[in-house]
Amino acid sequence: MKNTSIVSAMHIQPQQILIPQQVYIGDVFNLRCTFKSSELSSVFNMPAAELKQDFFLDANSYSQESNYTPQNLISIKNIQLVKNKDESFSMDIQLACWQTGNIVLPPYDIMKAVCERLELQTSASIVLDFQPFNIISITGQNNIESLSSPLPPKMIPGTIYTIYFQIIFLFVVLVAVLVSIIKYKTLSFKIKNLMLLIKYRRNRILTIRELSKLPDSQIEDTVVADRIQQIMRKYLEQRFCYPFSKTVSSEIMKAWYEITQNLFSDRKNEAAEKIAMIFVRTDYIRYANSMALEESSFKKDEVRSIVNQLVECIGILESREAE
Repeated sequence: MKNTSIVSAMHIQPQQILIPQQVYIGDVFNLRCTFKSSELSSVFNMPAAELKQDFFLDANSYSQESNYTPQNLISIKNIQLVKNKDESFSMDIQLACWQTGNIVLPPYDIMKAVCERLELQTSASIVLDFQPFNIISITGQNNIESLSSPLPPKMIPGTIYTIYFQIIFLFVVLVAVLVSIIKYKTLSFKIKNLMLLIKYRRNRILTIRELSKLPDSQIEDTVVADRIQQIMRKYLEQRFCYPFSKTVSSEIMKAWYEITQNLFSDRKNEAAEKIAMIFVRTDYIRYANSMALEESSFKKDEVRSIVNQLVECIGILESREAE
């Protein structure tokens, strides 16, 4: 607050109202002051401006009988000056008070506050003298001497049954969601297994069909031997998801045990060995002819015998016997 003489200044007592009209201790409220001043009108040419609170005067240092409320019991939040159409002024002071009873604000030098806002130099002072206003207490207003003990919230009759019903409903919904998730996973697993079985069945049928065409085909033995390997390697690759098309015949059994981890039955292992032996035989047919070696061609009905053996081996590999 400014330590300025308030005796030689021009004093104005504005009309003031509280917004809201009833203010309790600690509430933030507005004190609206309305006044007229031709001197201030000649200086202030703005529709509105925010002023600083530094221009409340320290009136206690000039009067022994002053009853202004101490500054530490008042919290000034904002001061807004508005120029009305009729050349009057409205000043809104937003504040909170921390004392009940009559509150009296110290005088406010509105002229110096405006000149400071407009960056003007002045030695004149126009001081607003505020009227006292009352801050009330809730306990005092209702003649309450002590605070009551807290009461439990009142419940509308029948509400407890609604709460129970909602809890049961949520529980049922949660159980239904969990069951649906479990069933969905089970159903998804079954569908994947079904699609896999359909794929295996189609692979088996196409392989047997291609093999069955070879005994009656009028093509060279080297081509037949090559076709046998192509058909069987494709079958094994799709059935066991292993690159048998790139595996040499001597490594077939090694790849087989790598895939099965020696967990398949002896019967299936024997079928795999028989397929590996047929690969070795067809390799011989494929390469012996070019090197003019003996037995470089299939014997009579040997192709049919090989096809029958392979079909039998496929049936064993596709069987659901214990592994």
